[in-house]
Amino acid sequence: MLECEIISIAKTMCDIAGIKKIYFDEVAEGFCIPSLYFPAAEQDFEGDTLTAYRYDTTLFVKVFDKTNKKAINIAEKITNNIAKHKLLIDIIDKSGEKTGKKLRLKAISCKKLDIGVAQIMVRFQTSFPYNSETYSMINTFFTNLRAKEKY
Repeated sequence: MLECEIISIAKTMCDIAGIKKIYFDEVAEGFCIPSLYFPAAEQDFEGDTLTAYRYDTTLFVKVFDKTNKKAINIAEKITNNIAKHKLLIDIIDKSGEKTGKKLRLKAISCKKLDIGVAQIMVRFQTSFPYNSETYSMINTFFTNLRAKEKY
């Protein structure tokens, strides 16, 4: 399920910035600019409830452009636009269609990293149900109660 969240965030960022090229695994030599790079997500496991567990996920998205100013401008545009929409991201399925569900980000920020490189930090949480064994339910339950006798 994490793939849908990351793809949804990537699509939202590309739509906001008008960027056509995204890299996920590695950035190739002679890569296109402007572009976005999504390295592997960092995940921290957290217990959530008695029936579910939660991951606190952080993405460090890199924005590449010709100059520092252009890269940070794109990062700020993405960050501000997502913040203006209450940190909500439309979830899309594997076919690219909106599901009608939303993902609320916990935090988003940007900073300059290197020459022509800015970074957008995105943090969100996802919950999943535990795998639990199924049991057959009791249909009828009989009890035999006796009143306490007096002595």
